[in-house]
Amino acid sequence: MKEPDEVAAMLRLSALGWGCKRIAREFGCSHHTVRRYVEAGGFVAYRRPQRRRKLDGLAEWLRERLRQHRGTMPT
Repeated sequence: MKEPDEVAAMLRLSALGWGCKRIAREFGCSHHTVRRYVEAGGFVAYRRPQRRRKLDGLAEWLRERLRQHRGTMPT
């Protein structure tokens, strides 16, 4: 992820007609990164992917088991 001032410089270079690959070489990053910032028109915060967790959907089942065994699970 680039700093907001670097992204602003990327946008200025893009406005001058520089291509994404040329800008990427200048900043030492992927041309996909440059394209994402240019298309967004500025700095974009990192998006954490929403992934399924192993225990998703089992909260009620776990609560019932802990209640049944008084907070300790048998081995």
